[in-house]
Amino acid sequence: RLSQDQCALSHEDEGAGYEVRVLSLGEGEGRNAVYLASKGPGWLVTGVDASRAGLAKARAFAAERGVRVKTVAADLAEFDLGEGCWDLIVSIFCHLPMAVRSRVHAACERALRPGGVVLLEAFAPGQLSCRSGGPPD
Repeated sequence: RLSQDQCALSHEDEGAGYEVRVLSLGEGEGRNAVYLASKGPGWLVTGVDASRAGLAKARAFAAERGVRVKTVAADLAEFDLGEGCWDLIVSIFCHLPMAVRSRVHAACERALRPGGVVLLEAFAPGQLSCRSGGPPD
């Protein structure tokens, strides 16, 4: 179980022997996964996306930045997040149909280790009136 302090470890703490298992949903070209992997050697990041081309760019970006990121090409409608495996699950503007979104969000809760965190950034319903992007549901 991670404490608040362990989640905030910096590069200065690289020898501390901690481990943070991170799953990034809808990872795309790797920006979020590479950032998280750069937090230190104990940050073990897996990025999942349906786009093999995007994940190839993610792997190239990780290599360019000198970090390791595992990538998995999968449709989140069918992907098994596991149970009790992740300290952090990140979903940054991962647009999914409502039925899939509900299933994935429920799976996130089961997939977290005790004390784990889901970091979700998404459009609010008010965004629909702005006509500047985001899914219609």
